[in-house]
Amino acid sequence: HTANEGTGCYKSVLWVIAKGIDEKPKWYKDISRKSKFEDVQELLVKSKDEHCHRDPCACETAKAGTKCRQAIDWVQNTGLKKHPDWYKGLTSASTREEIQTRLHQDKHPLCLLPCQD
Repeated sequence: HTANEGTGCYKSVLWVIAKGIDEKPKWYKDISRKSKFEDVQELLVKSKDEHCHRDPCACETAKAGTKCRQAIDWVQNTGLKKHPDWYKGLTSASTREEIQTRLHQDKHPLCLLPCQD
């Protein structure tokens, strides 16, 4: 379960990335500002952070601007209309996460499974 926005764990991860790396470099020597959110969360879980108790999922919900999100948007806006036979089981009402799951199942190289609560 990747920490949700607004939770203590989410805030801890953001603090580590924004300040902790500089203020406590010995604590966070294996990560950098370029580290994935889930990698920082995993480190906090292993170090028994008071706010982070659950390992992040091996997933990543596509964020705006990523190649996976571009593929999802293409499926939503173009692919379902022009090639409905390519996307059986998906409709114009399908969520981005449902489309991302399908792209992952179809072995799309840019899309991991989306995170689920």
